[in-house]
Amino acid sequence: TGFFAKHTTAATVGEHKLTPAMVDYFSTDAYSSFATNYSSYLSLFFDKNTALSEQTYNEETGETWADYFLSSAEESAKSVYAVCQEAEKNGYELDQDSQDQIDSITSNLSLYASAYGYSKPVDYLKAMYGKGATLEGYQNYLRANLTASGYQDSYKDSLTFSADEVSAKDSEDSKVY
Repeated sequence: TGFFAKHTTAATVGEHKLTPAMVDYFSTDAYSSFATNYSSYLSLFFDKNTALSEQTYNEETGETWADYFLSSAEESAKSVYAVCQEAEKNGYELDQDSQDQIDSITSNLSLYASAYGYSKPVDYLKAMYGKGATLEGYQNYLRANLTASGYQDSYKDSLTFSADEVSAKDSEDSKVY
């Protein structure tokens, strides 16, 4: 039923307790990102017909590909929630464009579901992310990622430095700049 995937804690990141379902969002997206970036070479990394938990990623440590993607998910979650915490502390809120993006992705889930033969969007999410996937959980995942990304962009855009300031810092330690 996915009860435990929705109601237990699989990982703790800062103050955030992540359910197994939330970890699945991060790890599945880590895998998808890897597969997209290395699509032409996937067969060189692992066998698509064998469970990732049965294929060694690091011979020295015995780490499997499943371990690798879970580790990537954990690092991604740490980063996202650290930035979200900073965003919240500084009063940052999602802008309307980001909220519209969440709404668009949510509404497109129906299209994806029917295209892949599922009667409901949540069934599609469960096929993608596991039994614990819910529409609300997925929206929370999207919201956290978009908040982190938006806050980083906002912070970066708020930084201003004069040519003299940059030159002075460069004079202090040119290896840094």
